[in-house]
Amino acid sequence: MTGINDQGNFRIEGLPDAGPGQQMPVANRPHVSVDYFDTMGIRLIKGRFFDERDSATGAAVAIVSDLAVEAYWPNEDPIGKRLSVRAIKGQPAWREIVGVVHATRHFGLEARQLAEVYIPYAQSPDSFAVLTVRYRGDADQMIRAGRREIGSLDPEQAGFPMFRMDNLVSTSQARRRFQTLLLAVFAALGVFLASTGIYGVTAYNVSRRTREIGVRLALGARPSSVVRMVLTSELRILAIGIVAGLIGAVALSKSLASFLFGVTPLDWITFALVIAVAMLVAVLATYLPGRWAATIDPALSLREK
Repeated sequence: MTGINDQGNFRIEGLPDAGPGQQMPVANRPHVSVDYFDTMGIRLIKGRFFDERDSATGAAVAIVSDLAVEAYWPNEDPIGKRLSVRAIKGQPAWREIVGVVHATRHFGLEARQLAEVYIPYAQSPDSFAVLTVRYRGDADQMIRAGRREIGSLDPEQAGFPMFRMDNLVSTSQARRRFQTLLLAVFAALGVFLASTGIYGVTAYNVSRRTREIGVRLALGARPSSVVRMVLTSELRILAIGIVAGLIGAVALSKSLASFLFGVTPLDWITFALVIAVAMLVAVLATYLPGRWAATIDPALSLREK
């Protein structure tokens, strides 16, 4: 979630090198220790994790993500295949794929995921590293203990920042959370204004039909049938408005795609819920004028000019 990563091209044995204007296979290339997958909770799909066999003197190996398999070894078993993340004296340094793991996100929840090729840290050490710790208990106490241990090895390294993973995830969501809250506030305001407008228009329409309603009541119409009549006539108009709004929403849905995560712009469950809310608001806003119409005194309404 930090964006700290080794990213670059790699070669696949048996595939020709990319020609001019062609894109070579590209992936995140984390160099990780034996316990990294366990610590981060990255699940194994096929093959094995790194272990003590994958030392500096052991056979060169790699682990790839399921996203890499989907992109570069579709309909194939990648176990035993070979790839190269760098060349030595101009020749590819081939590594055998020994495992497949679930893909992760290195650059936040919204960034496009890349394939991943994991390299054993023992076989390709680097002067720069990120320490990950799985712990139980108090986070602050764990951080203090970690700094104390690191300081005992190298005092100059004891002051580097340490972050809890839940805080990293929360920070990555902060901007979208604010945008969602803002949209929710405006949506609630829109629902309130729409409800007020529906109620006002319906009440006005009912007031214009006072004499008609009085005649119906004088001729024996039941109050419940008057309420039903008002609801039916007004909801027919509202249904036309909802259909028009639905067409507009579908047409404009692609412009909201950048705000969404895990939901498609044409998520029909969301559309169905919105329509249900709109109908509920419309029924409630129409019911009150309908109830008022049912209480009209026929004698008074017939005297009106």
